[in-house]
Amino acid sequence: MIHIKNNLFIINFLIILFPCLMTGQINNNKLFFDALKVRNDLNFKSNKRILYTNIQKIDSFDQKYKKTNLTLNFIIRNKLHTAIFINQKKNYLKSMDGSIINFSNNLDAKQLTDHVIKTIGKMVYGSEEVKRLRKKTSVP
Repeated sequence: MIHIKNNLFIINFLIILFPCLMTGQINNNKLFFDALKVRNDLNFKSNKRILYTNIQKIDSFDQKYKKTNLTLNFIIRNKLHTAIFINQKKNYLKSMDGSIINFSNNLDAKQLTDHVIKTIGKMVYGSEEVKRLRKKTSVP
């Protein structure tokens, strides 16, 4: 009887603990920086884009975007609904519909951000995001 109670305790403990461990594991990934805002108004595979980059440090995106007070990081992750996955083999953007847009692998954070903005600006729904960004920042 004690043996069964011990097993039930262990099973219940694991059922409660396992999701916590999985969530912590994902959130503690030092290479993945999730989008700060997502698009819940669209019917795509994902509600965010993911920028995979060979840039090794997220701090590279802490620079101000052109003549604004907004960082590259904030623009990508908040205004453009895009997560950043650093220290990858190459630079590319995975759109909400799952398509892949490749970028040159020898770009710095500013250049890559410019490419991301330009690329998202050509997307049907992304063009509205970029228009709002340009209106707010007064950057062409």
